[in-house]
Amino acid sequence: MSAVSRGLKNLINRALGRRGYHLINTRTQPWQPTLAAGLRRLASRKLDIATLIDVGAADGGWARAFIAAMPPCPHLLLVEAQSFHQAALSRFKADFPQAQVVMAAAGPTQGEIWFEAANPWGGLAAAKPDGREGRWIRVPQTTLDHEVNAHRLPGPYLIKLDTHGYELPILQGASVTLAQTAALIVECYNFDMAPGAERFPAFCQHMESLGFRCLDLWDPLYRDSDLALWQFDLLFVRADRPEFLTPVHPQAKPPASP
Repeated sequence: MSAVSRGLKNLINRALGRRGYHLINTRTQPWQPTLAAGLRRLASRKLDIATLIDVGAADGGWARAFIAAMPPCPHLLLVEAQSFHQAALSRFKADFPQAQVVMAAAGPTQGEIWFEAANPWGGLAAAKPDGREGRWIRVPQTTLDHEVNAHRLPGPYLIKLDTHGYELPILQGASVTLAQTAALIVECYNFDMAPGAERFPAFCQHMESLGFRCLDLWDPLYRDSDLALWQFDLLFVRADRPEFLTPVHPQAKPPASP
């Protein structure tokens, strides 16, 4: 692919990425940090996912990419707080009748939560607005444990979180589900997204305390203003996976004896 073609593809992907879509390059190398390559690597790990739990599902574009890369996925749970996406998610439901769509924010308890809804492709849940600017509204809040039980969704689960700093409260409401979770894909950040949110080094440590380790990374984004690393998706899998039994690169040579 020429430099011009790569540049054009990157511009298109950045625009589409705000809406949950990506161009798929069938010639993508297996090691590249793209969604398409990352999902192919994930499919090769044979995790036998029975239910995809997509939190921050937006219009269902990410879930469609997942289904295309990892068929079959018999059960789907899409959770989205933004009513802006309700019509698109109704179309998703028509295309995938097995899907359960819940219009709510996920969190630690059932009830209601504040949600900053100014950007329909963004959004942020918070216990209280804390004086931050935006269009704060009250939306229903549910827990992943409640929804999994209510819809009788079987494991193993894959949980995807695109939740802009509200990851820890969501995981608090998913303790039962996590016991049967094979993998999580989490949008992680290099900056402080919200009060109580963890930047990616601390979040990785938190995931290790829950029995998961980071195995893959894709879709890094950089700030336009200063080209600082902003965010990326991390794949977490069970810490006892066989990949972690090889402590060094298999092609690395042992150090020479003194």
